[in-house]
Amino acid sequence: MKETNPIDQLIVRYCQMKNKENKGSIIFQSLIILPLILLSGAFLYWSDKVGVFPLVLFLGICVSLVVFQIHSLRQGLGKLQTEYYIHQHHGVNTKPVKDDFLLMFAEDEGVPEYAKKRLARELNENNGQVYWHHVFVIRDELKSMDLINKKMQEEGARKLNGFTKG
Repeated sequence: MKETNPIDQLIVRYCQMKNKENKGSIIFQSLIILPLILLSGAFLYWSDKVGVFPLVLFLGICVSLVVFQIHSLRQGLGKLQTEYYIHQHHGVNTKPVKDDFLLMFAEDEGVPEYAKKRLARELNENNGQVYWHHVFVIRDELKSMDLINKKMQEEGARKLNGFTKG
């Protein structure tokens, strides 16, 4: 699914870049730490004669922590949109936006000037800190402005709009 919104495209490119940076850590955790956990469980079972239930409990907790850590390293548009949804309905703050994304946002020519000015205003109002929900609010504003502009280009809307100017 190709996103048509320039902010969504920018977020997807940023997440892909971050996932490439985190790839080494993900591979390390999945190929080194997980087998070490399993080996430590086998060692405990054969050397100390630990019961099966505590061993399975230990392995389950360790594997769950590693899988959670791997999942937290992965980023994506869907994950950030979920955080934005939680912010909208429960008031929980989203994560702060990294400076890498702000630099990409400022340099991207596909992002409208309005969005750049609006994000700069949010940056100034929040003492130099921008959260992901600010980016998504700006994205939603751009979507609604595009929808309004599209509707105003239709023939009936243009005729009715002529009455307001006259």
